[in-house]
Amino acid sequence: MKTIRNTPPFTKLVASGRFGGDPSKSIGHPHSSGSWRKSIRSQTFSVSDNTSVIGLTTGVVTASTGTITVQDNSGFGDVDFSTGFVYLTIGDITIEISQAPSIQALAAWPTPTIGTTATAIRNIIRNITGFATTSAALGVVSVNGPGGVGSGLIPFSVSHRGTLVNLVLAPLTGFLTAGTPTIGAPTSIF
Repeated sequence: MKTIRNTPPFTKLVASGRFGGDPSKSIGHPHSSGSWRKSIRSQTFSVSDNTSVIGLTTGVVTASTGTITVQDNSGFGDVDFSTGFVYLTIGDITIEISQAPSIQALAAWPTPTIGTTATAIRNIIRNITGFATTSAALGVVSVNGPGGVGSGLIPFSVSHRGTLVNLVLAPLTGFLTAGTPTIGAPTSIF
């Protein structure tokens, strides 16, 4: 996961004039008009891959989001993990999901349903620092992750090791949908 650091917003005084150069040398110039000074409010954002961006955060803090849909791959409302494990990655955590009980408990092991699988996934995500879930209704788990600049860089992916698709994620980009604030343009203050 990339780390984005930023400076607090700051204001710069910038000399500007119609003819460029040092505005103090043009005082009383017959072609001068208005103010020769303006202020720009901006921040510097540094990314862990040694790049930086000048801008200003815009918006209030909202969560990054994604959804996990548990698939009925048996046709009877059940989820069949018998062909292989599923690995769900959220942030820096990878969760292994399977229906592999111990041999002794095999006879009593219930087949996971869409509802029980979604509830189990929801409960696991709720225990990951910085993440929350809002629903597990009808096999859909809504995921809320950390917000802020860089929240669109939080890993969110699934890997099926078997022949059946058990989970479908949205978005399919490999990352949660970005929350806010975002990096916008610097603001001019005259």
